Amino acid sequence: MKNYDKLIKIYKLISGLIILVVQAIVFIFIYILYYKKTGQSAFNQKYLITFSTYICLLLIFSKVYDSYNIGQYKKTVLVYSQFLSNVIVNGLLYILICFHNIEFATIYPIIAVI
Repeated sequence: MKNYDKLIKIYKLISGLIILVVQAIVFIFIYILYYKKTGQSAFNQKYLITFSTYICLLLIFSKVYDSYNIGQYKKTVLVYSQFLSNVIVNGLLYILICFHNIEFATIYPIIAVI
């Protein structure tokens, strides 16, 4: 029985990491495609700070709203908590993007990440 519990914990950890990595890859792709200034490298310091901020905020808000407790909650609760954490993180990152660009950026790509 104890081995079964360890396998469940490992499964939950791996599935949560997969969800996080997929969300981060989608955000990085959308960010580079729409918000990167032309002529700049995609991996300069400003972009790396933005990507790491996104991942840290997503981890924090997903932990606050229990988005990765797969197997404990119903699917609707998990989807709602994922949606809520994504909306908050993407809203905060939109404000950060506006500060980086010193102008209001289009909001449609950020909505696509949700």
